[in-house]
Amino acid sequence: MADKKPVKYFWTSLESRKDGKEKDGVIKLKVPPQSHVWRHTEEDGSTNNSPYYFRKVTGDFEAVVKVHAKMQTWLDQCGLLLQEKRGIYTKVALEYHEPPKENGVLRHFAACYVHPAEWQFERSLNPYPGQFHRGDPKYSYEMLDKGKKEIWLKLSRLEGYVEANYSLDGEEWKELKAAKFSDAETLSIGVFGASPGGDQLGFKCSFEHFEVVEDEDLSGSEEEYSASASEGEEAETAVEEEVEDEEPPAVEEEEEEQEEDEVAHEEDYESEGDTSDGAAVNKPKLGEPPSLGIAGMDASNSDLVFADDSGGESD
Repeated sequence: MADKKPVKYFWTSLESRKDGKEKDGVIKLKVPPQSHVWRHTEEDGSTNNSPYYFRKVTGDFEAVVKVHAKMQTWLDQCGLLLQEKRGIYTKVALEYHEPPKENGVLRHFAACYVHPAEWQFERSLNPYPGQFHRGDPKYSYEMLDKGKKEIWLKLSRLEGYVEANYSLDGEEWKELKAAKFSDAETLSIGVFGASPGGDQLGFKCSFEHFEVVEDEDLSGSEEEYSASASEGEEAETAVEEEVEDEEPPAVEEEEEEQEEDEVAHEEDYESEGDTSDGAAVNKPKLGEPPSLGIAGMDASNSDLVFADDSGGESD
């Protein structure tokens, strides 16, 4: 079985390329002020300019990451972001803001916000638990112990549904939210940082053990693979015994058929395009925004997009 090609990741909305780095399994990010995952108002239109390190994923998956952040401004946040396109997203994050019905005290929260298509153009500034002074069905959160600046986050997709969990040690998990999200076949998944309430501060954060496990990796097992391999070997032996006494075809005919198969395979490959590395067929050049369809991103949504050249997925 051939090895899979490394998955390609992209950076988007960095103020400078050096503001986002991945090295030795650690992703470091400098989050600029006035950066939003999604903002839509009747007066201002929409904004989606939070730095995002992402890849595309098709089908079901599970994404896990350990987050550490030095937050200092109301509404600072960072974590996992799943996105279909602008305004249709799910985030599970470490956030920094006031507890509901309390003013002047900032605390860390584990939070999940599900924003499906039906909410894409609702008038919303910066959603957080106390914004509307009432229960928000799209939002779930847990206030963390004082001074807690590190957390594990997990986001899973099963068909059109998502489930968000958090953990303080990476072993015991607590569910934040499970909800219907999107039926789109391909989405973008990655880590992000946003500072929508920051004036001139922003903040720095890091991500460790970032991993995206796709459905084909989750569903298989060594036992199933071994059983399948054994069945294949038995079938192959039976075929060999069946044709043992038959006269082999002429060498010229074999070579002719092989050439025809290779030509047909090459034509199919060129017509489909090679997307096995997780990047789009037309990869963006350095500093150019991606075209429509790259990991569910929107060309107008990505002022600066950089392909990650480190190769492979983060550990």
